[in-house]
Amino acid sequence: MALIDTFKDRFGRFVYPKTVPKAIIDPDTGESLDKFFDREFYEKIGDPSFLETIDKSTLVSAINELKTKDDLHLAETMQQSGGVHGLEIERGSWSAELSTTNGDGVADYGSYERFGTYVRIGDLVYITFRMNVESFTNCTGYYIITGLPFYSSGSDRYRYIVAPSNLDGATDYASIRGTDIRVRSSPQAIAQAVPFTSTKYIHGSGVYHIG
Repeated sequence: MALIDTFKDRFGRFVYPKTVPKAIIDPDTGESLDKFFDREFYEKIGDPSFLETIDKSTLVSAINELKTKDDLHLAETMQQSGGVHGLEIERGSWSAELSTTNGDGVADYGSYERFGTYVRIGDLVYITFRMNVESFTNCTGYYIITGLPFYSSGSDRYRYIVAPSNLDGATDYASIRGTDIRVRSSPQAIAQAVPFTSTKYIHGSGVYHIG
């Protein structure tokens, strides 16, 4: 407290710690403590001659590196190639195919295009798909939709939400195993594959985890 006790304000009163920066340390000039630091510290840090050459180059390199990282990771836009803040962003397409758990079933797509898109952000993948199937015959087992763009171990498969529409017995529940979507008739059961000969428009979307 001895240092603080030596500080007086412009009226000659002793100051308390919270007012120390405003304390007058030079009665002749009226200079306060914060002004003293501005002059003795901040100005010297801003003066390149205050630093050794190696220190200057290191400081400049560090500043430039920070600027570069900041420029490439603007969270406001999320448009940088390679992602933002370490999250890699990848976009692409994939082709869904109707099959069964027994690997059989003959799907006729006619002239219709099978099309799917994906957006991968880190280990999460958002998918969409559509396929118009004119017929599906000689099928046994359970429905699956194959061709997912990224493999999943299936450890969290019951947490996924993938909603394939217009398949008999299908619900909004689905599970992921490997690169297959397993269409479910309920959270506990896979949907039985049923042959059909009239066109079904099978569309869907969802999110799953790679791992």
